[in-house]
Amino acid sequence: MNYHMPFRLYLLLTGMLLCFGASTLRAQNVSKLEYFIDVDPGFGSGINVTVTPDTVVATSFQFNVTALTQGFHNLYFRSFVNPYQVIADGKTITKGGWSLSSVRTFYKEVLVAQNGALPNVTAGEFYVDEDPGFGKATNIPVTAGTDITNAGFTFEVTGLAVGFHNLYVRFKDVGGKWSSSHVRNFYKEEVVIGNGATSNITAGEFFMDADPGFGKGNAISVAPGATASTNFTIDITSLTAGFHNLHMRFKDATGKWSLASIRNFYKEQILSGNTTVANITKGEYFIDSDPGYGQGINIPFSAFW
Repeated sequence: MNYHMPFRLYLLLTGMLLCFGASTLRAQNVSKLEYFIDVDPGFGSGINVTVTPDTVVATSFQFNVTALTQGFHNLYFRSFVNPYQVIADGKTITKGGWSLSSVRTFYKEVLVAQNGALPNVTAGEFYVDEDPGFGKATNIPVTAGTDITNAGFTFEVTGLAVGFHNLYVRFKDVGGKWSSSHVRNFYKEEVVIGNGATSNITAGEFFMDADPGFGKGNAISVAPGATASTNFTIDITSLTAGFHNLHMRFKDATGKWSLASIRNFYKEQILSGNTTVANITKGEYFIDSDPGYGQGINIPFSAFW
């Protein structure tokens, strides 16, 4: 049994600038983006990142790490949305302002090269669970260079026990120095097939929030087969308003249950003045950019509830 694990490794061995790609930010009237390192200088006092206002922001920027000490640091960034007002339940609500700060941890390492150039990365290796020692793990073929942008390899999991394991990778430069080990978690599952065919899926169940135990959830009707495609409805009347977790799992002909898949959802209690739920009378949709409440493309439907 082989397990394929692609790796994209970005190494900053030395230098003055570190590149960072910010996550895509979607909101109305994004007009500012700022970042800071380690210590928060206060809203609006961070280092500005140029963005085009009123757009979906997908940007990257460089920041200078010269003054930072060697070791771990935290990069924070946040966006500002121009305040705007909406009408909700007959009340005017002001939204916008600064977002929460997102954080990324990075490590500054200073490598001194004799000629001022970055040393080439010349070797790589991986191991599972236990470290055999530097240079004693399984080799990863690499092309020598200062930047290893993509290294893919397969590894054998036949001898591993069923369950969770850790895969570690590290690389060595021409000076003989090894990087820190990067880790990825994976799960090995043993699929027992009696006649060379996949066991049929014969049952399914779901439960809300708390697991009642295998076979004690609400039954999901399935047609026995190697694959299952089904849908079902759930009654949420007894659930409290707020976030909940819907769990689903399936059992094969040998009696083995799958891992439980999970979906999060939110139950909102909507009450009008006479304690009856108000009719939904209008719907709209838009793509990418929000044109504003009531300005989207109409969804025709009959009022219901």
